[in-house]
Amino acid sequence: MVVFENSRIKILARAGPIVARLPADKPVMVEVGVYRGQMAEHLLDRRTDLKWIGVDNWIGVEKQPKAYIDTGDAHATMTQLEQDECYQVARYKLARFGDRATIIRDTSRNAASRFRGAPLSGYERLEQAIEVMFYIVHRRAQRPAPRNQKHASSGSDIDLCFLDARHDEEGVFADCLAWWPAIKPGGYLGGHDFSPCGTPPKFGVNVAVERFSAKIDVPYELDDGTDWFIRKPNGYR
Repeated sequence: MVVFENSRIKILARAGPIVARLPADKPVMVEVGVYRGQMAEHLLDRRTDLKWIGVDNWIGVEKQPKAYIDTGDAHATMTQLEQDECYQVARYKLARFGDRATIIRDTSRNAASRFRGAPLSGYERLEQAIEVMFYIVHRRAQRPAPRNQKHASSGSDIDLCFLDARHDEEGVFADCLAWWPAIKPGGYLGGHDFSPCGTPPKFGVNVAVERFSAKIDVPYELDDGTDWFIRKPNGYR
């Protein structure tokens, strides 16, 4: 019961900055890193006009990148059986929201390519191909995907994308590169677990965000907790 309450408190604290940055009318957001769907459920209950798209590959420790495992993130060390259970819990929990909730079980960069308004670079195509091939070859047979899992978009229509999946520097940086083109002008790319001290010690979120912010020459902002956000300027190309 204590664990549940602590988890609930953390979700409420994390959700506030997200809700504050959603537009007033029919927002569309992507959450990368769904876990068991607690955050999604809270957001969808809180904003009844929200269109939520969740991305997670739910793969076990046997197939996780070593750099991610080395961060010490508990999610990176879960078994495939545990990840599959989390996936089914999320599906069950979010089913009541109908077409307002879309689950995409795939790698982050592969999912991002469905929304991007800009073409992939050669390096990104190669990276995406390697990651997707690795996932397909090694994953276990899964239950049929939800009917709406093939959601795709032809342009930048995302008001906010929240990254809370991999926490190693290269993983976060690659996710930023992948999702930034899909964000609407005036929208936000953001995420969790930013700490100037890199807490936990091996998390690389802060370094990745600083690198990405410098690369696109757009400043990032921090909220009261460990949430970070980058607002895409109007007219940004």
